[in-house]
Amino acid sequence: MEPSRPCEIRPIVPDADAAADAPANAEFRDLVRVRNAVEAHTLGISSLSQTVEELLPRLTDDPHRRYHHVGAWVEGELVGRGLLILPRAEGSVTARGVVDVLPERRGAGIGTALLAELEDLAAAEGRHVLQVDVAHGTDPGAEQLASPTGFGHVPADDPGARFLVRNGYRLEQVLRVSRYDLGNPGQDEAPPEPDDDFALHAWVGATPPQWCDDLAVLKTAMSTATPSGDLTVTETVWTADDVRDRDARQVRRGRTLLTVLAEHRPTGRLVGLTEIEVPADDRPAFQEDTLVLPGHRGHGLGIRLKRRNLRELRRHAPDATTLLTFNAEENRPMLAVNEALGYRAIAHEGSWEKRRE
Repeated sequence: MEPSRPCEIRPIVPDADAAADAPANAEFRDLVRVRNAVEAHTLGISSLSQTVEELLPRLTDDPHRRYHHVGAWVEGELVGRGLLILPRAEGSVTARGVVDVLPERRGAGIGTALLAELEDLAAAEGRHVLQVDVAHGTDPGAEQLASPTGFGHVPADDPGARFLVRNGYRLEQVLRVSRYDLGNPGQDEAPPEPDDDFALHAWVGATPPQWCDDLAVLKTAMSTATPSGDLTVTETVWTADDVRDRDARQVRRGRTLLTVLAEHRPTGRLVGLTEIEVPADDRPAFQEDTLVLPGHRGHGLGIRLKRRNLRELRRHAPDATTLLTFNAEENRPMLAVNEALGYRAIAHEGSWEKRRE
C-alpha cells in the first residue's frame, strides 16, 4: 500500500468465460455489491440494482470497448470501485470513468485516490479526455450549477458535483431521467398504422439475419446523433457481426431486447429504430436507443416507433410496471415525444468532462 493513499488500490479482472459464481469472479461479485449499494443510496431506490450475471457480459471487453476495473480496500474490505471504459474507435482520445465509494467510507480521500488511478490509466492509454456520468440529487431551493447547453442544472452542493468540481471536471450536459408508468393503460394506444412509405417491424431477442446490416448502420448513426453539448464524441462504427455479438451478450445477461424498426418501403432500407431492454424479474425495463435518420424525420416516426414498442412490452412482459429512459435536456424533440406518451421526470444525471492536454 502506498503511504499517501487511504486505501489499497489494485485491479479487479473478471473472467467473462467463467460462471458468475466461480472463484475467479469473487472480487467482481464484491464490486457489484459496492456498485448497487452506491446507486441505491444516491437514487433512494434499490430497484435499479443489477446482478453479477447481468453485469459480467456487459462490463467485460467487447468489439467496441475495453474495460478496466479497480478496487479500493481498507483493512481487507472492498469499500470502493473504479471503472475505466476505453472506446476502441480509431483515433479516440476519450475514456469514461466511474467512481463509487460506500457512503459510510466517504470523506477519507478514497474517491479521490480512485479517480487519480483512473486518470493515470487513461493517460497511459493515450486518452487525454476523461468523461464521467453521475446521478445527482434534486434540491430546487438550492444554488444550481447550470448546464452550458442552456438546458438543465444540478444542485451545486450535491456531493457528486462538489467532488468533480474539486477535481477539475466541468459540467457539460444534463440528462433527464424519466419514468413511464405501465399501470396506466391507454397511454400508448394509437390509430391504425397509416398506409404510407413506412412499415414497422417488431421482434423479441436476436435480430433477424436480413436486418443485421441495416441495424448496424442505424447503431453507427446513433453513436453521434444524440445531442452531446461540447462533450468530445467519436463515431462508433458497427458491423453486422457487432449486432450479433450484442444479441448474444443480451442472452448471457438474461435480459430480453424488444426492437421495433421502421422500413422505408420505396428503398427497402431501415431508417428508424427503438429498443427496450427487459429484465427477467419485476425490476424496471429500460428504453434504450431511439433514432430516426435525418432524411426521414418529420413523419411522426419517433412516436410511432415508441408506441409500437410499448405495446410489445405489454405483450411480452404483462407484469412490468415501470419503464425508464435517459435523454439530454436539450433534446426537445425526443422529450416532447416522451411527454406526449406520459413519461414524467424523476431525476437528473450530469455528464462531466476533464481534458488533460
